Formats: sequence, structure tokens, C-alpha cells
Amino acid sequence: MRGVRHSHMGKVLAISLILLAVGVVTPTPGSAGAARPAGQPFKIGVIAPTTGGTALIGQQSVDGARMAAEEINAEGGLAGRPIEIIAEDEAGQPAVGVAAMNKLVYSDKVNFLLGPDTSSVTLAAMGIAQREGIPEITSSLNPTITRQKNPWIFRMRPTDLIAADLMARFGMEELKLKKIGVMNTRGDYGQGGADAFVAALKTRYNMAPTRSETVNVGDKDFTPQLLNIKNSGADGLLWWGIIAETAIVLKQRHDIGFTGPIFGANALVNSTVLDLAGKNADGAIAATNYANTNPDPKTVDFEKKFRAKFNKVPNDHGPLYYDAMYLLKQAVQLGGGTSAEQIKNGLHKIKDLRLITSKFSFDELGEPGNSMLIVQVKGTEQIVLKAYNYD
Repeated sequence: MRGVRHSHMGKVLAISLILLAVGVVTPTPGSAGAARPAGQPFKIGVIAPTTGGTALIGQQSVDGARMAAEEINAEGGLAGRPIEIIAEDEAGQPAVGVAAMNKLVYSDKVNFLLGPDTSSVTLAAMGIAQREGIPEITSSLNPTITRQKNPWIFRMRPTDLIAADLMARFGMEELKLKKIGVMNTRGDYGQGGADAFVAALKTRYNMAPTRSETVNVGDKDFTPQLLNIKNSGADGLLWWGIIAETAIVLKQRHDIGFTGPIFGANALVNSTVLDLAGKNADGAIAATNYANTNPDPKTVDFEKKFRAKFNKVPNDHGPLYYDAMYLLKQAVQLGGGTSAEQIKNGLHKIKDLRLITSKFSFDELGEPGNSMLIVQVKGTEQIVLKAYNYD
């Protein structure tokens, strides 16, 4: 690849064709002033659920990573190395995610990993990257992920321990609830969030839910569980679940006449859920890291770029994976290079880096900090009620 700098035009053309063949993301027009990356491609594996019930957030995860890769390549790449994105589906299923991880690590020989998103998939697959010493930033939220004594795992948004604690405080102190029912999807994500909320409720207020219900991912009728919560006397509903099931719960709570507030998991205010649930999402409240209507200049700029490029409204995963790419760029700069060890050390050196979705400061466990937004749906629009630890 060094021939790009000082060889004749024929070699330049040949190398350009090779880069296109392997799928390297090339600089965007208008970046003529930046040095073209000319080193060996830096391969990034993106593991996201591009099929199944969370396919819409999975595709946007890939979109966000690719958009950032194009920008970084236009600025010279990572220490002169062009970024190559290789995306694999995890489908929300551990076995599929493990197969994706094996392919990326052993066949594609990636240098860095983004994802998975589904907590159960991350818990099943992260050991592969750990054994091979490949840095990984996941968007999964189950609190136990960063407590596996794995020095190679990092998280791109705050754990559900933080979100659940914020929701417990908001439910009791802002919504003034007296009796709270808890409902969640089965699996490491839904159960982990619900457990964290119940623990926060007990620790802070010495209070237990009036009723706890669990539903299966893929089910369509949650009426029995919702009726049990309503009949328990609950005046509020804490929900922790994924995209498709969240949209169903938002509708069916109206169908059974539950009039108390629903609050909890970030999916409640996700733009994809708002499209699916429509007016049924009105009033929902969640702790999250992104709102399309946030007036913050970084969000406004991202919204403009993402909508122009993909002709769609970003959900929270587009900016998350976009930010994760810039965390990698910063880690390469702080660590002094693109080796796995340099990137790992560089990530730990990141302190108070303000990006779109958070102010990042990685701790010894790989947690990114505790910046979060409290967002409520008004009609079908996200309204930021409070921002925590962004400035």
C-alpha cells in the first residue's frame, strides 16, 4: 500500500481497484485537502440485529458506523489506515451472534468490534473476542456484561443500573407514584433492567412492586399480564423490553383501560417505536441517550447529516454507533497507534469527551459514564425533560 505515495499512476489505479474490491469505505467528495489513507485496511466488525424484531435498530447501527467511517477516512483514516466495515447479523439470537463473532474474528480477522446489541448475544459471544484480545464496544445494557473480568469489553452507553435508578427516582419523586407494577420481556436485557429497577426501588424507598409480570419475546397478546398489573392497584407501569413488544404494550395498555403513566426502558421513546405505536405512545417516559428533538448542536448536526444520507429519521442506535467510531478514533490518538493494546489503553484514557449521545469517560470496567436524558413522548414527538451529566 505504500506505493500509493510515490509510485506512478498505473500503480495508484491498481491499488484503488483493490481497495474497492475489498469494500474499504473511501473518502467522501470534498475531502481533497485530507491525506488519503494508504496503510493496510483497519477492519471493524459490526454485529447488529439486522433481521428479527429489532432489525430497524440493527440496520441503523450499521448505518451510523458506516457514516462515521466515511468521515474518518476522508480525514486520513486511523493513523493512515483506511477503515473497512464488515457487518454481520446477530438476529437477537445467541447462536447466530456467536457464529457472526466467529466469522469476524477467525475468517475476516477484524481489528476491532462494535456490538452486539442484544444482551444475551453479547454475553454468549464476547468471550471469543476476549480470547483473541480484540477490543469491543457493545451497545448491550445488561449490567453483568462489564463484570466478567474481561479487559477487552467496553460499553457505548450507560448500563441499565443507571437508567433503572433514574427511573425509580423519577417515578417516585416526579410522577409521585404510590404503587408500581413491573413488566418486562424475558432475556438478559429485559430481566436485567427490571431487576435493577426493583433493586433501586427497594434501596431508595423500601418499596416493592405491586405486581411483576414477564412476557416472551415474539408474543403478541400481553393482555393477561397487563390486567394483572391493573388489578393489583398499580398507579404506574414500569416497562423494560425491546422494540416490537414495546409497541404492543403501548397499545394494549390503552385497550384494557390502564390510565397510569408508563415509563422505563429506552425503547418507549425510540423513534422506531413511535412509528409503530403512533398515538398510543403519548405520555411514555424513558431514560435514554438520544432524542431527535434535542436542541443540542451536536444532535441537530447529526440529524441533518443522517437524514440527508439515508432519507430516514435516526433512532437512538444510529448516533450510538456513529459515536462509537469516534471513540475508536480518539483511542487511536490517545493510545499512540492501532494495535489492540494501544486501542484498549487509549479507550481507558478517554475523559470527558463530549459526543452526540454522551459525555464519555471510561472507567476500569469499561463503563462510559452516566450521562442520560429523561425523555417523554408528547403526541408522537420526543420532549427532553431533563439531562444528567452532559456538561
